Amino acid sequence: MTREEIESQIRSDNPSTTDDEGNRVYPGDPAYEALIQEWTDNMVASIEAAPQKTWPNASAFLAEFSIEEKAAISLSTHPVIAALRLDLLSWPGEVWSNDERIQMGMDALVEASILPEFRRQEIIAT
Repeated sequence: MTREEIESQIRSDNPSTTDDEGNRVYPGDPAYEALIQEWTDNMVASIEAAPQKTWPNASAFLAEFSIEEKAAISLSTHPVIAALRLDLLSWPGEVWSNDERIQMGMDALVEASILPEFRRQEIIAT
């Protein structure tokens, strides 16, 4: 993902936010814009800092999973897994193993006993 795609996703996920004083802020407000830039910077830094495996698109990423794993993922009611399913439907380009959303999703798959830890490692290993 490019920086612009990351920022666009963060804005989409956060149509408003709360500033340090507890006030609701929206796009265009300096406090909102500063937070969006900070979050974007942090996500870009974390993606660039960690070793990563990449897939050309979400379909290639999902191809890593067995039929049984895909079935369990599609039937899961775990909120993080459900959110990742939705994210993957509209993923704009390359999928990176060290993307925060992928990491959270993979953690949730292990937590929900859909994947054992060794399968998580097999899928995301570079």
